[in-house]
Amino acid sequence: MNIHKFHKELDLAGRIQQGLLSFQNQSYELAGLTIAKQSLAANSIGGDFYLFGDPKQLPMQADESLPGVVHYGAESDTAISIVVGDVTGHGIGSALVMALCIALFSDIIKHTHNPSEILHLANQKLCALLPTDALYFVTAYVVTFFPRSQTIVYSQAGHPPGWLLSKTGGLEPLSCPNSFLGLYADEPFEEACHELSPGDRIMMYTDGLSEAPKTNGDRLSEAGLCDLFQQYIHQSLDDTLNAIFDAVKQKTTVIPDYQTLVLIESSPPHPQS
Repeated sequence: MNIHKFHKELDLAGRIQQGLLSFQNQSYELAGLTIAKQSLAANSIGGDFYLFGDPKQLPMQADESLPGVVHYGAESDTAISIVVGDVTGHGIGSALVMALCIALFSDIIKHTHNPSEILHLANQKLCALLPTDALYFVTAYVVTFFPRSQTIVYSQAGHPPGWLLSKTGGLEPLSCPNSFLGLYADEPFEEACHELSPGDRIMMYTDGLSEAPKTNGDRLSEAGLCDLFQQYIHQSLDDTLNAIFDAVKQKTTVIPDYQTLVLIESSPPHPQS
């Protein structure tokens, strides 16, 4: 393959990869959430990805926590799962694994809403499909939102934690660390839960953003990213997202790594009819 054809195909791969991520970059409403997201492409193709499941109606399930009492959840209960992830390295190999991850997670979240199970199933598939000598592994953060109860359940696999910004300004990590995906097929995954209030915000990102250089040359860092997230609490999600990316906007076209950011705000639950 000559060098011109190689660069042409590399450019095509990059545009296809952006096509998987760039739709609906502005904020939109989904099942009691406002979501804003963006993935800024690096100069080489890489492995960042995110996806959002369709609101999934939960089946009615018995709850026998009280002796002699069987309670069934309302049929209107729904769940929506969100995944943010990253594949190690850059180049065509990472981009192919990224596309594989989007396909795997897209299928898995159609059948289960439990973050620990989502990661467990994705890990088993990746361990079976990835070549053992390729040294590719995947990080991911999964959160499932239950609009009716205003509850989230979350888990992470080698990925930076999500951050919860309360409407009163308090900031705390949503951390439940587990191993990377694609390394050990029998790895267990834990999950945690948190109750939200209307107006609470959640930030998820990839390390390409927290490690990006600011306009003054210093690295943004996780602490700097959290400061910006907190600083714009009274602005819209779009304005917050734009302000964070403006902080790392480069004067040149050299972007060393993909920079991905997903912001979520909880809305008041709709009254039951």
